Amino acid sequence: MSQAESEPASTGGRAPEAVALFNVALTSELFVNACWHKQQHGVRGLSWPAAFVVLPLTLHPLTRATLPTKSTVSLAGWAVRHPDLIADMDHRVATMVTPTKRAIRHGIRAGRLRLDGTDLVATARPRNPTKVWPAELTEAVRAARICGRWFNVIEVQSAFELLGIGS
Repeated sequence: MSQAESEPASTGGRAPEAVALFNVALTSELFVNACWHKQQHGVRGLSWPAAFVVLPLTLHPLTRATLPTKSTVSLAGWAVRHPDLIADMDHRVATMVTPTKRAIRHGIRAGRLRLDGTDLVATARPRNPTKVWPAELTEAVRAARICGRWFNVIEVQSAFELLGIGS
């Protein structure tokens, strides 16, 4: 029996660790947070291309830990201070394409996200973290919210260039 045949059908042949880390309920809620905060501080939702940067910034532990706690720090300012973390961003974004698509599809099916043209929009305000939430979850939500705000003040192409994506 091959490894793919021995995997439970619900995992789609993916390693159990990847299934747990890239849980679609968790990752789609990160998108809800990013989109909601983008919408609250701007006029549109999160553009489709920008969505592919959210998970690499919010799930990578070292990157997430260095994201600013204040919204006054720009993506450009953060990127200049952390060249070591953006060195492999192109690879991380490419690796996260499938989990990103799964998360967006789940969010749309669950009614938490919708597409408005090419923008991803949160349909309702996400819950704020509470003291009972694990620290890692609280940090990921905070990071997603920072990402949403960042995309109000920077063009997607400029963000990709700063992060070394597609170069």
